[in-house]
Formats: sequence, structure tokens, C-alpha cells
Amino acid sequence: MNRSRTRFAVPALLTGLTLALSGGGAQGSGQTVTILINDSPWFPGFRAIAEQYQKETGNRVNLNVTPFAGMLQKTQNAVTARESEFDLVNLNEQWYMRFYADGQITPLRKIDPNFKLDPQIIEYDYATRWDARLGNSTRNGEILGLPINGNIQLLYYRKDLFDKAGLAAPKTWADVEKAARASAWAAPSSSRSSGCWAPTASPASAGPRRCAAASPGGCCCST
Repeated sequence: MNRSRTRFAVPALLTGLTLALSGGGAQGSGQTVTILINDSPWFPGFRAIAEQYQKETGNRVNLNVTPFAGMLQKTQNAVTARESEFDLVNLNEQWYMRFYADGQITPLRKIDPNFKLDPQIIEYDYATRWDARLGNSTRNGEILGLPINGNIQLLYYRKDLFDKAGLAAPKTWADVEKAARASAWAAPSSSRSSGCWAPTASPASAGPRRCAAASPGGCCCST
């Protein structure tokens, strides 16, 4: 494939691969697509899907597997180079907005004008889209990528402090907010306390998990 450009499509599931290849030829034409992807625990699953894709299309998938610690720098080098060896890149959720904002990602509809996002795909606060005019991810933004997977969230809390405050284990995000408002230690007013609340953008997570180990200040965090 022609790589004399520095703008990429962002892969996820193999829909991204199919669309990228459709821009250079028909399925089954024996083309090769090269993906920059990090070596994460879920990588074997992605590799298995890539292998199945190769069997079904006759195209070849070359996975450039890089340790997570080096992914950001390698991606930045790729998009600033005159030519790149990669057709697709896998971006961590912490990084994608900087690449969107800099215009370094090719909208999927520029690859396939008829592309429509599968309604079964969870967009995670529209992280798949970018509105260049507003400079933010929005419902009506252009589709720039597809999610491979979402982070699993775990909620840790001090059981002893919850018991002291007469609070039950939170089962919903409304329960978490209620506990935060009811607990003096959740909003510390003295330097002796180290309580904290760290809300995340992905509440579609596993249920709260109890952490029995005591920590100074009674920290209740979602990470």
C-alpha cells in the first residue's frame, strides 16, 4: 500500500483493516497492510482475528508489535516522517485526541464514503469521532477510529470507613456519588487526610470491588 502520507486510520476490530484495504484494491487481491500495535495482554486475541481475516480475504496482515512504553514515541515518529511503514496504528485512549487535533488521522469515510458504524460498537463518549470545528469528540464528529476494547474499571474503598459512616457498598454510580456527599473523609479539609475521588469516563465497568486493606486517609477511587 502507498505509505507516502503521514495520516493514518486507527484500527479496531478488523473493520478498520477492511476499510483501509478497500482504498487500494478489492478484497482478496493479496495486499499487505501493516499495523503498529502494542504488546498488551489482549494482543493474542487481536492476532487471532487478524489470522482469520487473512484466511477469509487473501490479504496479508503484518503486525508490528511494540512494547507499550515505546508506542507513543514510535507513533509520533511515524506521523512526522515523510514516509511511514505503517498503514494503521493502534492508539491508547490517553493519546488519541492529540493525533485527532493535529489532523494526523484519516477519517474513515475518506477511505470508504459509504462507511457506517456498526450499531453494536460502543463508542465510549464518542472517542471514535472528532469535530474539527469544536476541537472535541462529539456525537456528530467525523469517524476517525474504531475501539478495540474498553478499559475495565475497578472501584476500591475503605470498608472500615464506610462501616463507620453507616454506608453500604456502592452498587451504582449514584451510590458512589451519594457516598461521596455523605462522607467527610471523601472531601478532606485538613492536611492530615488524603482522601480522593477519581471519576473516570468509562462507567461501563465491572461492579465495585472491596479493598479490605486500610490506607491512610480513607481513599475511595475509581481507577
